[in-house]
This record gives sequence, structure tokens and C-alpha cells, in this order.
Amino acid sequence: MQTNDYLELVKRKLDLQSDHALANVLGVTRSAISHMKSGKSGIGDATAVKVAQLTGIPVARVLIDVHLERSKAPEVKAAWASMMEKFPAPSDPHMPYRSQQLNFLPSSQTGGPPSQMNWLTFEGL
Repeated sequence: MQTNDYLELVKRKLDLQSDHALANVLGVTRSAISHMKSGKSGIGDATAVKVAQLTGIPVARVLIDVHLERSKAPEVKAAWASMMEKFPAPSDPHMPYRSQQLNFLPSSQTGGPPSQMNWLTFEGL
């Protein structure tokens, strides 16, 4: 799930009618909510923990999603994505989960150094 998915899920679970109410519940400013929704910033770690507590989603899963969304380097995205396997996707039927697809080839098949995996595709984000 991504930032907007989590924010909307909190609003729905708590029956919040506005972003102002959401900001109050999460302990951030209305401006921070606006920046999160527009993609100017992401959910910080402390807010991610609150989101997890309010939604019932495992804290580790929310933190992984938050870091995966903000990561830019393919290797870092791959590292966060590999951690996803240990935590189930949210099961809320109203909030479909966007699966991430990572495909790797061992370095022996690509001619790279033996200690590296080569990133081929990253879909779903």
C-alpha cells in the first residue's frame, strides 16, 4: 500500500470526514497531510506506527511499505521488497493491495560480479 491508501484507510476506519480530522488523529498538521497526499512528502516513521496501530496492520508492514515507497535506488527498493514476504498484505477487502513484482537474475547469468544480483524489472509502484 502507498501513502494515500494508508491515509484513506485511517479515515475510513475511524469514520473521519476531513483531512483536518485525520491530521489531528495522526498528530500532524493539515499541511503535512496535504504534502503526503500530493507526494511532496511521505509518511514519517512515527506516523507510520500510528497508522499501523489505528488500522490493525502490523507495524513492520506499514514501515516497510513507507520505506519502499520513498526509496529511490533499485537495490534499496529490492531490499525493502524482500522483507515484505515476512508480513502479510492488508486484508481489508475495500483496500486492494498493489503487489510488487521483482525479477532478478543471478550474477552468473548476467556476467556481473558473483556477489551481486542484477535488478531487471520493478513493477507495481
